[in-house]
Amino acid sequence: MLDRMDPERLLPGGPSLMMILAGGLYLGPFLAGLSQQPRWTIAACAAVMVLWSLLYRSASWPERISDLAQARVVAIVMLLVCVMLVLSSLFFLAGLGLSRIGAAVSLPFTVP
Repeated sequence: MLDRMDPERLLPGGPSLMMILAGGLYLGPFLAGLSQQPRWTIAACAAVMVLWSLLYRSASWPERISDLAQARVVAIVMLLVCVMLVLSSLFFLAGLGLSRIGAAVSLPFTVP
């Protein structure tokens, strides 16, 4: 006998839902590369990724504004920005390479 499916069990929980949403952020640079958009879209996609990371991990940031001037916090933010730029560049290049290999039809600018 088949058990009834509980709809709450089918929906992803809190952490897995956040991982799915964060994974969707990488689709932007990939689609930008696939549609052969200008290179400045790498920086725009990286900025969105940095903003997501800062908001998602807001509990790990200092509570006082004056603590943001510490060298450790500045180094962490610069490292985060560099990592997001590298990730955006890799996904952009993957999409660009795929569009060059497949000679894909250019997507409209608003899609990425």
